[in-house]
Amino acid sequence: GSYLNRQRHVPAVKTLILCAGDGKRWNRHKGVPKHLVPVEGERLLDRTVGQFAGFSDVEIVARPRTPGYEHPQATTIEARLDPDNYGADRFLSSRHRWDGPMILVFGDVWFSDETVERIAGHAHNHPDWVWAARMGPSEITGKGYGEGFGFILPPDCHEAFDDAVAEALGFLRAGKIDDVKGWSVYRILAGGRPNRHEDLGHLLEVDDWTEDFDWPRDHMAWTQRRQGNI
Repeated sequence: GSYLNRQRHVPAVKTLILCAGDGKRWNRHKGVPKHLVPVEGERLLDRTVGQFAGFSDVEIVARPRTPGYEHPQATTIEARLDPDNYGADRFLSSRHRWDGPMILVFGDVWFSDETVERIAGHAHNHPDWVWAARMGPSEITGKGYGEGFGFILPPDCHEAFDDAVAEALGFLRAGKIDDVKGWSVYRILAGGRPNRHEDLGHLLEVDDWTEDFDWPRDHMAWTQRRQGNI
């Protein structure tokens, strides 16, 4: 059968689903945070937990005192938020929970089963770090630009990742970049420039229905396209 069936629940790997953003761009579209929006009859967070719980322990990183983020297959933890960290809190707010091989995925992403299996395969079978992302526009989802979906980090990469985030924060405070996003951290960690978009290796290229819902328009466009193709 599938990779997930062969490797059912290997607790050496931990998946953190990062859901502690401020949600300003989403603006409670559909009356809920974007991580809890129903997609094809299932809350987005519930789908992601179920997928990653098949091969790892799962923790949900949520904003303090925010209901709705509990799940029977995962542990919900409160993010440690620091406004001085700006967008770097996507990662730093969960840093105290990192131990062993880590998968960091964004909670506003709809993941295909195929992409989850590829992430699982890499986390269990490869010693190097990777950035799971799409470099450019997608003919499948119709989005006109690239998106990042998460990192896979072996233990010996945690310190280098910390350094890359700190360096990205330095660029932000110097006015050289406008936010600390996964892309800027990826570029620095891979030895590139934080604001130059290029394939620097360490890339798990994703080009299927996997998509990031930053804005309500992302969710609506993706839903309309899916309904016309499935």
